[in-house]
Amino acid sequence: MYCLSSYYVASMASTLPLDCFYPALFVVLVYWMGGLRADAGAFVVNLLTVVLMVLIGQSYGLLIGASVMKAKRAQTIATIVMLSSILVSGFYVTFMPAWIEWVQYLSFMYWGFRLLLKVQYADIGDAVDIPLSFPDVRESPVGEAMVLVGWLVALRVIIFYLLVYKTRKV
Repeated sequence: MYCLSSYYVASMASTLPLDCFYPALFVVLVYWMGGLRADAGAFVVNLLTVVLMVLIGQSYGLLIGASVMKAKRAQTIATIVMLSSILVSGFYVTFMPAWIEWVQYLSFMYWGFRLLLKVQYADIGDAVDIPLSFPDVRESPVGEAMVLVGWLVALRVIIFYLLVYKTRKV
C-alpha cells in the first residue's frame, strides 16, 4: 500500500492535465468569439483564471466528498455552496445589503469575477466613469490572483488533512 500523501499527490498530478484541458478548450473558443480584449497577456491571464476557478470548484467538491459520507447529502451541500457562491459573487447581484455584504468575500467566484473584470478593462482610460458596484479596474489584479491561489492551496491542504483524519488507524 502507498501512503496517503503519495496517493494524494499522484492523484492530483495525474488528473491535472484533464482537469485543465476542457476549461482551456472552452476559453480558447469562447474568448475570441466573445470579442474580448485582443491582447495575448489578457488572454493568458483569462485562461489561467478560468482554470484556477475550475480547480477551486473541484476542490470544494473533493472537500465535501471527503467530509460527507452520504452521496445525497453531499450533493445537496455542494449545490447550496456553489449556488450561494454564484449568487454573492457580484455577477447577478451587484448591491448587497450591508448586513450580508461580508459574505461575498467568502465566494471564490467573487474574486475570480473581479480578476476577470480587471484583466478585460485594464487599459480603460480615465474618461470612462466606472459604476460603484464594480472594482476599480485600473488597480493591479495581483491581489485577486493571490487570493485565488491561496484559496486553492488552502483547500487542497484541508482536504489532505481531512483524509488523514478519516483514514487513521483507531
